[in-house]
Amino acid sequence: MGTALSITLIIILIDQLSKNFILQNFAIGESITIIKNFFFITHVKNSGAAWGFLSDKAWGISILTLISIVVSAFLIYLIYINQFRVFRNLIAIILGGSIGNLIDRMRYNYVVDFLSFKFGEYYFPVFNIADISIVIGGILIVLYFLTHQEILDKIAIKKKNKNTEKVKNKK
Repeated sequence: MGTALSITLIIILIDQLSKNFILQNFAIGESITIIKNFFFITHVKNSGAAWGFLSDKAWGISILTLISIVVSAFLIYLIYINQFRVFRNLIAIILGGSIGNLIDRMRYNYVVDFLSFKFGEYYFPVFNIADISIVIGGILIVLYFLTHQEILDKIAIKKKNKNTEKVKNKK
């Protein structure tokens, strides 16, 4: 469990340091070009979820904060009850991103986003390191299970009760 905790803490640290840099050096809406017509650092205040979902609702940030707390607690639980190190570490990547954005919601009542990409005339929604962690962790878990299907049945979703195990073994 120590490696998973380290992964989570490193992601939170990188996420929060990058957001602090943006908060200290960019006004909201300020943007600089990194790669012409493709990649920009743009300070955006996101009071919703992905793609601004619920951002126009006053209660949206409260709901998203509650969901983040519940999801983070469940991810911690999954790390705790599972024996497969790779699975725990992949969950830890998602957990780091979830907590990174949760910290923002609790501190600022919004999430600090700043990575902006343009594809032709289309601007992809601005995101941050925590968002990258959540997406990469999710993709890696899917790939892991596609290549290790035998493990899927062994992943614990709830802690095994010793009494239940004794009854199963007697049958």
